[in-house]
Amino acid sequence: MMTPITTYPDLEKVAKQKNVPSDLLVKIYELESDFHTKIIKENSFDERQNLYNEFYQKLYKLPFPKSDKTAFFKHEVNAKSQLIKLFKNELTHKSVLDVGCGSGCFLYAMSQSGISHQKLHGVDAKKPDIVQDEVSQRITFEEINVVKFTTNEKFDLAISDNVFEHITPADTDSYLSSIRSALNDNGTLILLIPHRNFGPWDYTMIRDDSRSGTIMATCAHVNETTFTDVIQALKQYGFKSFKSPLPFVALSSIRKLLPNLRLNSNFYAILERSFIFNKILKKIKINGRSFFRMEVIIIAKL
Repeated sequence: MMTPITTYPDLEKVAKQKNVPSDLLVKIYELESDFHTKIIKENSFDERQNLYNEFYQKLYKLPFPKSDKTAFFKHEVNAKSQLIKLFKNELTHKSVLDVGCGSGCFLYAMSQSGISHQKLHGVDAKKPDIVQDEVSQRITFEEINVVKFTTNEKFDLAISDNVFEHITPADTDSYLSSIRSALNDNGTLILLIPHRNFGPWDYTMIRDDSRSGTIMATCAHVNETTFTDVIQALKQYGFKSFKSPLPFVALSSIRKLLPNLRLNSNFYAILERSFIFNKILKKIKINGRSFFRMEVIIIAKL
């Protein structure tokens, strides 16, 4: 039976963007939505961890279109290279912990960047199947639950690149506490998170791809958030300084030209709380999407 187009009005649009068959997108949406509902309601830490594991096992079994893994890895490394240029000042001469390292592309890009650094270490629920070469030999990986973990050594800098939104609010304390414990006393944390006011950013977008915050994310993103909420949470773990590069997706070219431009993150927290400012941003659209949508990007220092 065909799913009514009115149920998922942006289904075909997103299917084309993601190059995923529309019927598969609906299956992904239904699986992720069910997971979202269950994990938000679950009070037991252990049961939530079981739900995470069960969900990702089911997700990986779906018949995603086959892709060239080598080409995909190179594409991701190139994308992460842009992040490394943006955070060059913060990364230089530092030991780096990538929390939720995924495919290991960020650390691989860091290893080959030529930027002076110390140890590069990645942690994730599944150790990445990374290409074995001279570059990757300079990186260590650890298979561990990133919601709550400990490391054998301290790091100068930790990065959480689009991971926070996958951590349910009930587990945020464990997640941030684990990261704080892994940092040196003068350490730095870089966070990149989809902004709730300009979502949904997960597959809920098949219901609304306007990036105007009209509906909440109800799929794998269980915690799209704001500058205000993240700053408030980080203060509880001793972080005192909060700065951000330009958080507007549309201004990424300016970020490349001015990679060292930093403003106090509280400035963006004030902007996001302005009803008029948000209304203006959301009215400016291209191809049906809010053009000046924001990400939450914070460089927090202890």
